[in-house]
Amino acid sequence: MLLSFGFSQSFGISSHLLFNENQPFWIASNNNGVYKNGSFVNLKYRYNQKYLDYGLIIILPNDQIFLNEAFILVKNNNLFLSLGAKKSDNNDLLSSGSLIESLNAPPIPKISFGIGDFHQLKIFNKSFLIKG
Repeated sequence: MLLSFGFSQSFGISSHLLFNENQPFWIASNNNGVYKNGSFVNLKYRYNQKYLDYGLIIILPNDQIFLNEAFILVKNNNLFLSLGAKKSDNNDLLSSGSLIESLNAPPIPKISFGIGDFHQLKIFNKSFLIKG
């Protein structure tokens, strides 16, 4: 009998100090709408297991608390269920990107269900690969 399991965990704290209101383009762009309020402290926690992932990113700009990312992801075989606000993992290298989920805005809270990778399906002795 072979028993194996794996998990990973990450925790991070970062700070960004901006002394004037004009942020450079390369700092303000593609950062999920974080830099619009100036300086902040960023707390990030992620926990990954074989069947369960969850994460939390809290941003503290000035005197506010901003929940940038909070999600739970349940995986089993090739299926997944995701609840909460999570950065999109879509690989948009072959297109101009999503018009709804921009990297310049915070993640949208949602419920997602789908097939994580290609899955072979046989119908009338014909093989099909589905993903979605």
